[in-house]
Amino acid sequence: MNHNPSPATRFGGPRGNKPAGGNRWRKEDTPRYKLERLITLTKAEVQAIIDDTTAPLFDRQISNALMHADWNMLERTINQVYGPPVQRIEQTDMPAPIPLLDLDAIKAKAKALRASA
Repeated sequence: MNHNPSPATRFGGPRGNKPAGGNRWRKEDTPRYKLERLITLTKAEVQAIIDDTTAPLFDRQISNALMHADWNMLERTINQVYGPPVQRIEQTDMPAPIPLLDLDAIKAKAKALRASA
């Protein structure tokens, strides 16, 4: 079995899969890129984005949150874009719990009752 296809049938080759058309992924359209770009702007530039009604809603809302220091919205947005921060969970060894019923005593008592009957 041939695991290495010929160059003609590889991606982009004459008989291979064709590259996508105009609907390609662009880094500039990602929320992470937009957020990182907005963080570096001055106060006047952020206000200009807020006032621009043709700007994307995401840019305007994040700019508004930056301008008015709405930390709750910023924190939720950052957690959505980058993922929540890693939280350390400490695990401790716990002793096995003591059973509420002593099954061995119950089995012995049942065995004694069956033997006497």
